[in-house]
Amino acid sequence: MYENVMPIIHSLLALILLQLISCKPSTSSIDQTQWKQISSPGGIVVSLVTNGTNLFAGTYGDGVFFSTNNGTTWTKVNTGLSNTFVNILAVNDEYIFAGTDSGVFRSNNNGSSWSSVSNGLMDTIIYGLFANGSDLFAGTNIGIVFHSSNNGSSWTSVNNGLSKAVVSAFAANGMYLFAATNAYGEEIFRSTNNGINWTAAGNGLPNYSVVSIAASGSNVFAGTNGSGMFLSIDSGTKWFAVNNGFENPFVQKLAVSGMNIYAATFSGVFFTINNGTSWAAINNGLTTTNVYSIFIIGTNIFVVTDNGLWRHSLL
Repeated sequence: MYENVMPIIHSLLALILLQLISCKPSTSSIDQTQWKQISSPGGIVVSLVTNGTNLFAGTYGDGVFFSTNNGTTWTKVNTGLSNTFVNILAVNDEYIFAGTDSGVFRSNNNGSSWSSVSNGLMDTIIYGLFANGSDLFAGTNIGIVFHSSNNGSSWTSVNNGLSKAVVSAFAANGMYLFAATNAYGEEIFRSTNNGINWTAAGNGLPNYSVVSIAASGSNVFAGTNGSGMFLSIDSGTKWFAVNNGFENPFVQKLAVSGMNIYAATFSGVFFTINNGTSWAAINNGLTTTNVYSIFIIGTNIFVVTDNGLWRHSLL
């Protein structure tokens, strides 16, 4: 009888062990390949977007570049772009938008030419640019959010309830639109009517600026400049820290792929597959862990470091 019971016990122990292992992010599959350094287009890369099969890079000082081979080579596309200090790129329908130090520019021909679309912008230093369905939102360096429903042809300010702080990032989660700012104590604002009205939604956040915000399913993540990562499971009503395995409290940028969250930090790249319960590093092959930005483009992760641009296959 003892001999009959032992195989069952062994099977149960193996099942429990398998479940414990599955609770943590595994890097075994992604670590089989390393980060690959690719050519940098020029200047300081601050934004990457894709439109069809083309990859676009916005740089601070050298304008916009595009690549047809996933970043292996780049071509400058600045015709009509009178300000080459690009802070952010966005795509909506067939249009590509560039938020610059002199307003917003738009291209409808894959960057071959650009035109200024800043009618109604009272502040033209654009740090945040976000497309949400047919709506486009721009955040500025003096805490003004602008909204366009006609792909940038005209803009109206939507600031009721916002603090006068730099609006650098947006995210959407169902009926909620979020704006991240550098205002201590009022880091995140939330709107349920396309930005017409905003309310502070930072309960539980520390007094550190939120530099990046990302939505994954019903969850919203906020990366802070000094206190790591925070998660809200109730659309911003309450936040709590999720830093297990997260080695650096200074988050630079977040990126989302399905239910996986990736974070750029000055200790490299970290990811979670369990809503922040635990994090694991993905730094194999990187020659520096000073990672400033991270982007998910198709089936690849791109990061900007102080040693150029790098690419890795998605987990």
